[in-house]
Amino acid sequence: MVRCTGFGLIVSPDRHNEVVEWPFAVQGINSTRFERIENLEYSSVIRGEENCVKTAYMIEEDIAIWMIGEVYNRESIWNTIIGEEKNSSDLDVDLLLNLIRLYGTTALRLVNGRFAAVIRFRDRLLLVTDHAGTIPLYFHISKNSIYVATEAKALILGGNLSPGLRKFEDRIFEQNMIETIFKGINRVPIGSIIEINLRTFEMKKEHHWRMPSERLVISEEKACHLLYETLDKAVEFQKGENDSVGVILSGGIDSSAITSLIAPKVTKLYTFSIGTESANEFEYAKFVADRYQTDHHEFLIREEEFLEKLPHVVWAAEVPHAEFIEYLTPVYITYQHARSFTNRILTGYGSDILFGGMLDPHMSIEELDNYIQQDVLSIDGSNEFTHTIGLVHGIWTTHPYWDREFLRITLQLDPRLKNLHGIEKYILRKSFESFLPQRNVWRKKIGVHQSTGTENAFTKWVNENIRGNEPLAVRKNKIIYNLLQTLYVEGANPDEININNFTK
Repeated sequence: MVRCTGFGLIVSPDRHNEVVEWPFAVQGINSTRFERIENLEYSSVIRGEENCVKTAYMIEEDIAIWMIGEVYNRESIWNTIIGEEKNSSDLDVDLLLNLIRLYGTTALRLVNGRFAAVIRFRDRLLLVTDHAGTIPLYFHISKNSIYVATEAKALILGGNLSPGLRKFEDRIFEQNMIETIFKGINRVPIGSIIEINLRTFEMKKEHHWRMPSERLVISEEKACHLLYETLDKAVEFQKGENDSVGVILSGGIDSSAITSLIAPKVTKLYTFSIGTESANEFEYAKFVADRYQTDHHEFLIREEEFLEKLPHVVWAAEVPHAEFIEYLTPVYITYQHARSFTNRILTGYGSDILFGGMLDPHMSIEELDNYIQQDVLSIDGSNEFTHTIGLVHGIWTTHPYWDREFLRITLQLDPRLKNLHGIEKYILRKSFESFLPQRNVWRKKIGVHQSTGTENAFTKWVNENIRGNEPLAVRKNKIIYNLLQTLYVEGANPDEININNFTK
């Protein structure tokens, strides 16, 4: 289990003891660490279990690293690159420090994982997220100070660094993927390194991961084999050393495939499904759970609970998009129920983006390829993969479809195979045809926000309470925007917010 759940840092000429009070949504307690390096003070707060600082912070000579997350290919890096004789540590922060010493900033090109890090290397401060930006890293640079945190609220409410939200109509953060809805608060873009000169405080952006532009020309049979083997390896990586894990199981192809791969690798597999009386996928999830003999749990909730949890999901996700909040709300509630069974869950999330699962299967191959590329590049702006949704409940989540190698293979795949015969996600379905019930393999895609009743509950509430001529999507986005305003500008506690007060 990842022991560190978040961190924040101020780099300036003076010590800042107040970092210990910075707020985080994720579980844990705040611990501080202060270092004076050359002429700058590094005041940091590390969130997590008691005594977790050593897993998240390390300093050695001219290198200092603050890190959250895990490296999946740690064993091959230790044994092949660094050397087995030095493999006396099981800490990923130690591994990263050794890589930086050997490779400098290009070390990040070797790492496959789910992490965010701040690295002081010589006269530079490097702000880094993994290849897909699955753990957000927010920052603010002033004349003589640098502020960084894994949650924007730490900078906004703890550091008093933002004058408020951008205007509702200002969507610049959707275009450049570095600015956010919060004025003055930036975010490290997907696959990037923000490099800050510690003498001038000037910033520049580099890439340690880029989307492949070439496409593989292989047969359908070879494509199926390649996808299966690569995803299987990703699942093996992401289960870690755990013999007991969970999977959110809807019964669709994405989560069912993950269940089929992880089941033989663990001694105890929990599967979880969520829904309401009016909308659920319990029947299909049970087909897969029975086949792989998992310890399966169905969570039947009231539609009103989705609305009650909206402030908490917005507080954790920190984005203004109603569409993504609708996706994340049933996941958030599932983690809340699942925490009494396991602290590590694998998901089927992200497959739709890579295979065009939510797109028209009859669109042209060119359109499909371009849509997928744009969706991948903009994924960090939606915070769909954020660690906070799980760690609010003490659950570490992993997403095998966004493993670096599987991501590369899938993006290189001939896009024609992704919607062959007018069937969305055709090649993924075909890859698991022999391992899952046919009714699960070939059933039509349904979004989690639709299959659990979240979308219906929110739509019904908005139509009944927020009347007007504006499109439904705009009215929904305004509700989320107002929730952000209440939480991050007015400083309200999500426990104290009643969404029915937003009807005026």
